[in-house]
Amino acid sequence: MNERLVLAPDTTTTVACSVDSLLARLFVETKIQPLLPDHIRLQPIMRGQFETVQDWVDEMHALLALSPVVTTFYSATMLPPWFPARGHSSDTIDIERATAAATAYVDHPRFMPYIQSAEMETFFLAQPEALAPYCAGQELVNEETTITEEDIISEISVLTTLSGEPELVAWNMGHDTTHAQRLDVICHGYVASVHGLLALNHLDMARLKRTCPRFNLWLLFLQDMFD
Repeated sequence: MNERLVLAPDTTTTVACSVDSLLARLFVETKIQPLLPDHIRLQPIMRGQFETVQDWVDEMHALLALSPVVTTFYSATMLPPWFPARGHSSDTIDIERATAAATAYVDHPRFMPYIQSAEMETFFLAQPEALAPYCAGQELVNEETTITEEDIISEISVLTTLSGEPELVAWNMGHDTTHAQRLDVICHGYVASVHGLLALNHLDMARLKRTCPRFNLWLLFLQDMFD
């Protein structure tokens, strides 16, 4: 691994969190860490670029040798083909099955993985008003008008209403049905490293906890794991 846990002072417990992107790393540092007790430091560590599941398992065990608990913050759409419960021919993934399989592969009581359907896009489905200002104003194809914040919020709200909640919006790895590609269509242009980065700072974490129950359960685990 290129990164090592830097142990905090004795009054703080450092917990490793394997992440799969720089945006996820920033989210952990700026949005999740402030929600945790002062004695817990969640340290995001970029997942290695491995070719086999065993290499990944070895990395998780290396982290477990340094950290009292190891968790993950992974996007299902960014999981490599070798990841547990994802086959080469599959264009989607059962998140609960993948989480259970990852837990079984690492086989350690202090390993608690978390996987969600998409990276920040799941949260933008929950809070379109955080994203809309940064995508509004883009010209509609073959039209002399531009997309408005209200248009974006309305279309995303329809999508989540039909699904019941943001975490239940259907997706697969098709050309137009990942969350990022859906947002690209709705916003007439969406780039995670640009629009997602800007919108991330405006996510209301209290609202996310109410509207994304799976994510909230993970947060509760992080907040209470040493109580």
